[in-house]
Amino acid sequence: MVHRWLGYKFPHEGLRALEAAVWSALPSTLEHALAAFGVLSLLVVPVCWTQSTARCRMLACFIGGAAYFALTMMGWDYQQYRATHEAAQLAQMAGDVVGLLCAAYWPTLSFFTLAGQPATAAPRINGAIMGSSILTGKRAGALQKADGEWIYALFERGYESNVHPHTDSWSAVALGNYAHVMRRLFSHASSCEGGMLRSRNGSIKPENYIDGWRRELAKPSLLQGRAIDLSVGSSFYSAVPESQLDAVRLSLIRAGFESRIDELVAGTLSVSLYGDINLLLAIYGNSGPLSAWRVLKEYDCGTAQIDVPVPSASKVAMERMPQVRCHSIGRENRLIAIGSAPWRHAGWEYNAIGSFVTEVAYPIEMETPGFARKAIPAFREAVRNASPVPVGTRITVTRAPEGTDDWRIRRADELAQLLGLASNGEPAPATFSFAFGDLLNREDTDRLLYGLSAFCDSQMQWEVAAAREGAAPDPAFFAADVQLSLCPA
Repeated sequence: MVHRWLGYKFPHEGLRALEAAVWSALPSTLEHALAAFGVLSLLVVPVCWTQSTARCRMLACFIGGAAYFALTMMGWDYQQYRATHEAAQLAQMAGDVVGLLCAAYWPTLSFFTLAGQPATAAPRINGAIMGSSILTGKRAGALQKADGEWIYALFERGYESNVHPHTDSWSAVALGNYAHVMRRLFSHASSCEGGMLRSRNGSIKPENYIDGWRRELAKPSLLQGRAIDLSVGSSFYSAVPESQLDAVRLSLIRAGFESRIDELVAGTLSVSLYGDINLLLAIYGNSGPLSAWRVLKEYDCGTAQIDVPVPSASKVAMERMPQVRCHSIGRENRLIAIGSAPWRHAGWEYNAIGSFVTEVAYPIEMETPGFARKAIPAFREAVRNASPVPVGTRITVTRAPEGTDDWRIRRADELAQLLGLASNGEPAPATFSFAFGDLLNREDTDRLLYGLSAFCDSQMQWEVAAAREGAAPDPAFFAADVQLSLCPA
């Protein structure tokens, strides 16, 4: 029918000429499209199999595509078109463009993100890749209390990588003063190290995550005042879930708001964001029982940006760096001693770094701003380049300290039986000791080393053998630009 309509619409000779032009150009157009796709793909494939982000792969595609466009399309096809003015030459150039666009798309797929980032991708359990929270935006709002203290409300936009379709949304993540919201941010930053919190472009370093939020806190939006209904309900999204009512009541009593409890229980409690900020902090603040997302929304941030003073970075922050000693237990786990604290099994590498972020970097950062920015990379470098635990290290296991879980006690029994310190089926001695070297060069060495992570700190004490006098230090423990004291063993 279309062919007959074209026959009436156009002269017969013109239609035949059009058909001849299209069919003559089609094979060469497909050839050019496939050639452009193949050449650019071959150029980008080596980048896909490295630890590259989607942004890096797109940059490689852009560079390769620009070179192909300049050399092939403009250097040959366009010159041919200028000489002949044939429509087939234009069709071939269109085929080149289509091929380049297709080649630029497929390296951004999640398959290559996972293949190219084994060290920083989301953790795996039994070979399965766990989901990650993907951060796509952040925003800070602030208000000033009557006493002059600034209170922040922090919002993050994102989605979960294992939930489809990927639809990002805003959520309040923290409410409180500077120290309180920074505590929450350092907790989130610890999740960045293991890949549980990432961006669309790949991994985020904890120190970069913290720095990004410090810039937001310096120029927040002014929070808009409004009334907030603290309704009690059975819904998961209720401002006060019925299951948490007792915890909320206790928080209000501790904060001195006993007089508002009856209104809350009756379902008639309505508060002001500005006038009742202390009550809201008691419930939804850093030490409250509920999270701020139940009552605060991203649109509470106004359009007006304000300047709020935040602590400036100290030039001598790294002078606060405590002494750090580190050894590797197998390939993944680390033995750590920080300051005067005893040696402890810190778990996997990313877990050791995450613990440093929350337990060491945060409190020092609050006293000496700028510490986290330099200390976290220095600690990461030390952990990644740790030397193996000396074979002469003594490990003392206490079977059942007070408060130890039953499953941990069973692990002590299993370890003693595997080392021949207890008969099969018999409990381990109350206290037993062995050398780290006793776990090595066995068929079950991997199992024994992995099993050490099951013990709590009160169960296991480590006595690391000291370095021989005159032994050469491990060069990984020293950095000229970092005030980091590491003790090689």
